[in-house]
Amino acid sequence: MKNMLFNPLNTPFNQVIESSFQKALLVIFPHFLGVGLVLGFSVFPVWLKLLLIIVIILSALYYLRLHLAQKLKKSVKSIQYDSAKNWFIKTYDRDHETDFKSVVLLPSSFISKALIVLNYRDNNGSHYSAIITPDSISSNEFRRLRVRLKLTNVKNN
Repeated sequence: MKNMLFNPLNTPFNQVIESSFQKALLVIFPHFLGVGLVLGFSVFPVWLKLLLIIVIILSALYYLRLHLAQKLKKSVKSIQYDSAKNWFIKTYDRDHETDFKSVVLLPSSFISKALIVLNYRDNNGSHYSAIITPDSISSNEFRRLRVRLKLTNVKNN
């Protein structure tokens, strides 16, 4: 009888978010594509091409630091979901270990078999996002997280 009452979806979930090859491709490829498109079109004057390329490179550097190096204050280092259905995140802090912040999972989050993008908002109105690819956490944890998110119906929060 005890095993019938155990529901793995009610157990707490705690996961460290790692950098990975798939996540790197997800961040880098669109930026390379953008540079290629800017260089490929002859309708732009040279000064505009250079300006657009600089903006694209700055964007690439920002997202590489945010999601791969995880060295920005908004970089999500780990996520936690407790049995009371509360979400918490731990972010990067250069000086010391941060505590978990209470956050709300936003309906703009995206869940698929190949990618999970979790968008959060804290009590102060700050927004955070975590990109999780199948190779950034164990395949079993990726599956568990995906199922948990599907069953909690993120779009209705």
